[in-house]
Amino acid sequence: MRLSFLHRMIFSPLYKTRRSSHWHFFVVSWLVASSPFNAHAQDNYQIKAFKLEGINSVNEPELREALATQGPSWTHGILFWKKAPLFSSNDFRLDQQRILKFYRAKGFFRTRILPAEIRADDEKQEVRLRLQIIENEPARITKLELLPVDSTSYEAKLWRELRQRITLKAGDRLDEALVNDNRFVLIAYLANRGFPFSKVEIETERDQQDLIAEVALRVAPGKGCAFGEVEILDTKKYPQRVIRKELAFKPGQRFDQSKLQQSQQRIYRLELFQAVGMRALADREQNGVIPIEIRVKEAPRHTVKLGVGYGTEERLRGSVTFRRRNFLGDARRLQAEAKYSKLEPGRFQLTLYQPQFPEAKTALQFSPFLLRQKESNFQAQRLGAEISAQRVWGKFSNGFARYRFERVEADTSGQTVLYRKSIVTLGLFRNSSSPLFSPRRGMFTSFEADWSGLLFDADFQYLKGTFEIRRYSEIFPEAVLASRAKLGTIRLLGSITPVAPPEERYYAGGSSSVRGWRRQQLGPKDSDELPFGGNSLFESSVELRIPLWKALGAVSFVDAGNVWSTSVTFPLDDLHYAAGCGLRYETPIGPARLDFAWKLNRQFGEVKRLEIHLSVGQAF
Repeated sequence: MRLSFLHRMIFSPLYKTRRSSHWHFFVVSWLVASSPFNAHAQDNYQIKAFKLEGINSVNEPELREALATQGPSWTHGILFWKKAPLFSSNDFRLDQQRILKFYRAKGFFRTRILPAEIRADDEKQEVRLRLQIIENEPARITKLELLPVDSTSYEAKLWRELRQRITLKAGDRLDEALVNDNRFVLIAYLANRGFPFSKVEIETERDQQDLIAEVALRVAPGKGCAFGEVEILDTKKYPQRVIRKELAFKPGQRFDQSKLQQSQQRIYRLELFQAVGMRALADREQNGVIPIEIRVKEAPRHTVKLGVGYGTEERLRGSVTFRRRNFLGDARRLQAEAKYSKLEPGRFQLTLYQPQFPEAKTALQFSPFLLRQKESNFQAQRLGAEISAQRVWGKFSNGFARYRFERVEADTSGQTVLYRKSIVTLGLFRNSSSPLFSPRRGMFTSFEADWSGLLFDADFQYLKGTFEIRRYSEIFPEAVLASRAKLGTIRLLGSITPVAPPEERYYAGGSSSVRGWRRQQLGPKDSDELPFGGNSLFESSVELRIPLWKALGAVSFVDAGNVWSTSVTFPLDDLHYAAGCGLRYETPIGPARLDFAWKLNRQFGEVKRLEIHLSVGQAF
């Protein structure tokens, strides 16, 4: 049985070995450590380049992250004032040993490094580094077994399920990180199946001469356990029963670690608590029963929030929000909100939120509202109310059903029109993106379907469906590629007019749309060259986000889109495009952003090419 030096250093409690042979590794490490350095290389010189050549089988960013010596990032070529990293001869010597250890952990026992090439410019106090890596062939797994630690018998189904969760197979490279990942997967699975005290040991027998290895995962599930009584601490203002309703388990049920995590998230979503801690008291386990402790930090019963901001579309805006938690008991929330901006010169809304109705995953919400809306092509005063049922479907998914009735007084082209709207909406959302304000990874998808005129008497009957998808990914360290697409259409079923009401139509252009145009200026126009809106919409964007200095970042983007008057109409050869760049400054409430966008193909009669947008929050 042989075990690598890195195994011993990191995973020694997890492995059992029979024999060890490290002479090759130590000889190579000694040669690397004692290799001569260029006499002109000086400590504290700026590193202008650090090349690692010969990397074909491992992840180079992962390898570089494990090194103390760091070359200048690609942003140094743009940000001339940003200083390059400083050279340390001692760190550089040790990094060559770290490279060998890194490769050894990945199964490359015969990797070697050629003598380092160091070029120093004493006049500029700069140094350029180059390391040539000879990877050679890695060791392969020839046999992989899942074995019990002792003779204790467990149900065959459990062992089948454990085997299904092992991702390694014979023929794979002997990667210690992947072997250990499989160990943690088995431990987590057992913890979710009632075995919180399980142990998994890794035994590796390898032949470094022939570059082959046999791996055994020895599993001891341990004692089967159940949930015990739940103790809730530090509750004063809010009743404990609302916490117990959110628990995804009951005392006496089989222990499941994932149920604790689900319960913690559900309790936090009540918005009654600033912090929620939940833990299994394993040291108080008796006869396979584990008590659970929940500790909370309660939020204030009343809060008032003031908001002030400025943007090129809304101009000066302000808001006041009052929230009353546990209104009339049972974790209800009452919220009163008043807003003012150029686009909404008066919005007043009262919201009553009832969680846990009829059970923990479903909530009801009732919201009467009065809204004044002012756009370039219409003004409207809307009085109405909506009631919705919201349900959590999973960790990232939720849905809702909503009914809205409102009376609208709209002024379009100098004419005042009164009408009623009665709309049923179904919506589905899935959001795995994170972090909240400036996502770096994950996806967001949404679909909403409206049916106007379905229930009570209404002056407009139509179907409306809107789908949107966003994706975020880190394409290389510190840089995020964000993309989105949005598609929507309206189909009229018979109305007093041949079009949908102006506030329900599709518009394009603006700081969160196709940025080469001002708000709602892309698409059909009326005889006065004012936006008319349409029945079909398509938009898409691609944006590269990079950090510059501390909280300051930059973006470059391309937007495309258009609006068409007819339903289910998406001619891709009739899209309008815009490209641009911008700045972002991270704040606690989201990034402040400034975007400059140029029209790549203007609409008929347009002269202006450049648009400038100032706002808060990412464009998408």
